[in-house]
Amino acid sequence: MTLSLTILALLQVCDVLSTIRVLEAGGYERNPVVAKLMDWFGRFWWAPKILVAAIAAALIWWAGAEPLIWLLNAVYAAVVINNLRQV
Repeated sequence: MTLSLTILALLQVCDVLSTIRVLEAGGYERNPVVAKLMDWFGRFWWAPKILVAAIAAALIWWAGAEPLIWLLNAVYAAVVINNLRQV
């Protein structure tokens, strides 16, 4: 389970960094929830995003549902790849 959580944490950082690159290149956030966080928290939008992801990962971990963490890893890997294709 440690590997899946480590990968999820790294993907969260990659998502934030690649999103910043997309925004700097003139793109926009397609996820309406994250877009709202950007409106509410300005340049610190990434902090609540990471916090929510950490809470979700902790709940999944406590439930012992590691396959769900791997599924999240696959989703976030796709998000990061999509972001990188835009810049």
